Amino acid sequence: MGIEEYEFLTRTMEEISELSTKLTNKREQLSELKSNIREDTSHISDLKKDIKRAEGSPLLSKVELQNTSRIEIKTKRKACQEKLDSLEERKNGMILDLDAAAGIWFVMVFGLIFGYTIGVVLGVPGFGFECRGEEGTNEPDTHHIPLWMVNDGDRECADGSDESLTEDEIEKHEKKEDSQWAVTLILPAVIALFILKDHSRKYPELADQIQKEHERIEELDKLKELKKKLNSINDELIGKRKTIEVLQKRIPEHERGALDKTKTVERLERELDVLWDSIAHLIPFSTALEKA
Repeated sequence: MGIEEYEFLTRTMEEISELSTKLTNKREQLSELKSNIREDTSHISDLKKDIKRAEGSPLLSKVELQNTSRIEIKTKRKACQEKLDSLEERKNGMILDLDAAAGIWFVMVFGLIFGYTIGVVLGVPGFGFECRGEEGTNEPDTHHIPLWMVNDGDRECADGSDESLTEDEIEKHEKKEDSQWAVTLILPAVIALFILKDHSRKYPELADQIQKEHERIEELDKLKELKKKLNSINDELIGKRKTIEVLQKRIPEHERGALDKTKTVERLERELDVLWDSIAHLIPFSTALEKA
């Protein structure tokens, strides 16, 4: 083998080495593109399955939920809360009014009982025994005496009328005191009944309204959570569909790139075959030179 043939062989082998390196790189790129196509195709398939599962959610079939915005729910809840606060304020006001009425009622009962007791014990006008004659000598300023002083052996009335009462007359006076005592007890009871009747009618109605507002607020809170989940599902669906669109656009690009790489690989393989063929007759001499 001459010098020219040796130089040709050396130069050709260098070209073969460069082309082989290019071919390896192109094959790796082609392999990567095909892998990307498989991955994108598989990803699209998984996304479609996810979309199908998400579209099967019962929330998507709720038309009212779909048509109601979170702002509407928030506005309705605010209105319910304001109404509930107003009802609670009225309820607390009724409790305070009842407490105040009860306080007045107890003062009134105490006053009536105290007044009745004083009237009975002291014999003030309207209570006890009224002297029929002149005012009593033992108590000059007393025209009325307590019933317990009647027929006690001491004359309190000037005419002695307090010591001459028959049993029927005493019984009549006792009945009078009993009726006064009954009035003393019945009057507060009637007033208390009137107060309680008014509250017993209004309070349950108010409590029922409060309960309904609590239930309405609870429903709106649940609706808010469902709307949040629904929005999450819709956002997820939108995101997955956009991802599918991106992948579907990218796959043809990968396919075109893979086709170009395939053509390049085929061209490089042909060029290498040509180069190997061009030095095929020189290879035996090259091997002999290497051994020498």
